[in-house]
Amino acid sequence: MMDVSVHDTARIQGTLPDGYQLVFELWKRHSGGISKVTLNAAAKPVDVRLGATKVRSPEVSAGAGGYHWRERLIRPATTVWSSTPNRA
Repeated sequence: MMDVSVHDTARIQGTLPDGYQLVFELWKRHSGGISKVTLNAAAKPVDVRLGATKVRSPEVSAGAGGYHWRERLIRPATTVWSSTPNRA
C-alpha cells in the first residue's frame, strides 16, 4: 500500500489565552499493544486562535497499519497538556 495523507482535528473546550499552539503527532502501533509505538510524524506547531473550537493539523504521510494521534497544547517552551490516544 502506498502512503496516504492524513490529518487530525482537535476540539477545543473553554477559552485559551493568546499564545498557545497545538503540536500534532502521529504514532504507529506495532504488535504488542499501545505500549509498542513509534513516532511516525510530527507536524509543526499550529497557532490556536482566540475563540477557536477546532484546530486542524497539517497533512502528514502514513502507510499501512494502525496509528493514533497525540496532541500537545503548548505555550512556547512549556508543555501544558497532552491528550489521550485516539485511533486514526
